[in-house]
Amino acid sequence: IKTMNVNNITHRFSFGLEGGYSNRSLDPSNLKWPNQITSGGFDPNLPILEPNFDFSITYLDMNTGLHYGAKWKTKHEFNVGVAINHLNSPNISFSDNNALFKPRNVYYLQSKYMISKKIGLAPTFYCTTQGVSKTYFASLGAEYAISEDNTYLTLTAGYQKYDNPFVGLQLRHKKLSLGANVTVLNGFFSNKLETYLTYTFGNYACN
Repeated sequence: IKTMNVNNITHRFSFGLEGGYSNRSLDPSNLKWPNQITSGGFDPNLPILEPNFDFSITYLDMNTGLHYGAKWKTKHEFNVGVAINHLNSPNISFSDNNALFKPRNVYYLQSKYMISKKIGLAPTFYCTTQGVSKTYFASLGAEYAISEDNTYLTLTAGYQKYDNPFVGLQLRHKKLSLGANVTVLNGFFSNKLETYLTYTFGNYACN
């Protein structure tokens, strides 16, 4: 992490690398294998005859990410970053076949522009790709400072790929946030309601 102040703008560069071992196991007690099916029906006492089949595997999984943020004394903010999950494409097959966990790429862009001392606009763009799968999220929030002790009320409208437009409302006091999102379906509110309660650790964060 590197932080510097240039011309009243605070720049922050962050880099992260994460690694861990994961275990996947399979209970074969209720599985039926082709070799166990005979002309007389299913015989669980027959061997499965699957070469190099392991019912428990352990693999190394690596993730990395890069972030840049800028903050002006006028409270304007800008954040951009990229993350890569499953960087090493681990093999998650229970047999000797290669079933590689394809890397998942995450990109985000977020900013806040204060149009007055109490009102700010916050556009956000978020995109993920993994193999041939791709999804994105775009929104625009209007933030109002209720008080000078870092209490804000934010109204957000946005759209997600493979989903419908949504609206959200968030109340944030310092590092604690409470909010809800409602999906809009054919011009009416649907029964899809998402609520959340979050706490931000540290002195500088980008959600």
